[in-house]
Amino acid sequence: MTKRTLAVAGFLVVVFALVFSGCTKDGPPLPPYPDWKIINIGRQWVVLDMSFKDRDTGYILADFVSNDTTVGFRRGLLKTTDGGETWQGDTTLTPLSISTGIFAEGNKVYVSGFGDILRNNNVKPGYSSYVSTDAGHSWSHIDTVFKFNSRSFCAVNDSENVAVFPVIGKSFHGRDSLQPVYTGLPQSFSFVQFPDSQTGYAAGGSAGNGASVSSFAKSTDGGNHWQPVTTSFGNVLSIHFLDANIGYIVSEEEQGSRLMITNRDEKLYKTVNGGQSWQLVSQNILSDYGTIVPGLHFTSATSGYMATSYTIYITNDGGRTWQKSFASPLIGGSSSISGLYFLPQNAGAFAYGGFGILIKKVK
Repeated sequence: MTKRTLAVAGFLVVVFALVFSGCTKDGPPLPPYPDWKIINIGRQWVVLDMSFKDRDTGYILADFVSNDTTVGFRRGLLKTTDGGETWQGDTTLTPLSISTGIFAEGNKVYVSGFGDILRNNNVKPGYSSYVSTDAGHSWSHIDTVFKFNSRSFCAVNDSENVAVFPVIGKSFHGRDSLQPVYTGLPQSFSFVQFPDSQTGYAAGGSAGNGASVSSFAKSTDGGNHWQPVTTSFGNVLSIHFLDANIGYIVSEEEQGSRLMITNRDEKLYKTVNGGQSWQLVSQNILSDYGTIVPGLHFTSATSGYMATSYTIYITNDGGRTWQKSFASPLIGGSSSISGLYFLPQNAGAFAYGGFGILIKKVK
């Protein structure tokens, strides 16, 4: 799963002015970034997550922020049927008051978060997951034996899915239920990916008070069983596997104490043997690139993309060096990139984030 052409600078400036109006009226001239273009969805939408069920049809889970006090702050869905060129939004199409993840496949859309019983009497109090078969117009609670606040969904095959956070759950044989298959405690999981129908990886961890630890687990039977994998890196911020053996992660490293953090940085690691061992590819990511890494995706063993809060980078040497693929001085503060999404088979890509940030890869 994976839970992202403007030809002339003048036109790029105009588009930025439309998308980020209210942040600034004028900005410095922008260099051309022909690989990406801005999609105007409106600054009132804060994109939290997105998922496509095919090349054309996709959904965005977003917060809707309005200056109208009678409207206030709501969660909603946006839908596209033309590959992400245009989006239609509706703040009534979610049962959640706090949103965390979305996954679309076939005629179903899954969302997770904190159920808002005041908006939908079919939800249950607390964190849980829901499924819709009519593009969000009605929702059914996903049965589970534990409170399941999924941050990441993925498909194992045509009839089974896996979701994580804080534990790993699986839906079997197309049933809209999630059964716990691995807890991974005391640390929690934030990401899950199946590069093939049998091999899956789940990752996460925690950081704070001068310590950073990871959670990492692997399945070789389609997600039915999971084995913990011992690692030497810290809390996992991003993960992407090219196949069952080759994968990359960005980890958050922190040293110090509760009173003083003496060092904090992010590092890129690579495995070529399915997570049995990891090699350090690049360090000092935080100091070299300035912000956290909310998105990572490799299209081959040498070529990949990394999203930071304000910039999208590309590598052609396996992550040892990175060059700017997209950047804007108009993105900053709450208007920052928070995720990178690639369609299956790399059929398209988007970067997304706060207050109208939606950037589409066109090359």
